[in-house]
Amino acid sequence: MDFYYWRFFDAPCQPKKYTCIKYYNLGNEPNGDWMYTESFATWKTSILNLDTELKARNLRDQIKIVGPDVAWNNEWIKQIIADKKLAGVIDAYEVHYYATAQEINGAGFEKEMAYYRNYISDNDPKGKDKIFFR
Repeated sequence: MDFYYWRFFDAPCQPKKYTCIKYYNLGNEPNGDWMYTESFATWKTSILNLDTELKARNLRDQIKIVGPDVAWNNEWIKQIIADKKLAGVIDAYEVHYYATAQEINGAGFEKEMAYYRNYISDNDPKGKDKIFFR
């Protein structure tokens, strides 16, 4: 895979030895119908390809992969964890949640995020050690 965007990794990370890129999220809200991802299967393939390319460029130890970065459909977390290979590639979980004032004031947001934090900890073999961004 050799395309234009690798310059954003190679330029700072390889010759200059910068360590500014710590985490990488491949796409914003890939489950949205406004995105080009098309499906969970397409996103999964993209993530596995990203992992392969980072390893090939000796950058995988420097750059952590975060995801799925979904909006409103946190069920993708369950799909990631169900796929042991994919769960092994994801270094940190991350979602978007556009909470309403009512959800925040009524603790709905807190309950939803706690559910997924616990799900990750209980079901991903390394889940207790993985960050959960929201």
